[in-house]
Amino acid sequence: MEIESQAKRRLADEYDAAQQRGEVAVQGQHAAHVPDGNMRAAVTDLGLTRKAIHEARQLRDAEAADPGVIRRTLDARLAQGQEPAKGACDEPSGPSCAPSKQSL
Repeated sequence: MEIESQAKRRLADEYDAAQQRGEVAVQGQHAAHVPDGNMRAAVTDLGLTRKAIHEARQLRDAEAADPGVIRRTLDARLAQGQEPAKGACDEPSGPSCAPSKQSL
């Protein structure tokens, strides 16, 4: 699960960088903004969903706000005898994955 969360955080970083470089469309961007009428790739063109990008950004931001939060969440689940389920940290709104409002 920790490796998967690292991959999702990397996805968020790479997708945001591609948007900054102009390789991927930004929300609300129209063809008129692209030279020569070439369309930039949309999130669906890459086989992703906006939800997946959003969740990846949430994980990345939670980890940036509180380094190690994902590992601690997984360790806490193991200590309680629970499996480190796939969704354990996919929902940053969970108590241990969400960056606290104080840390933002």
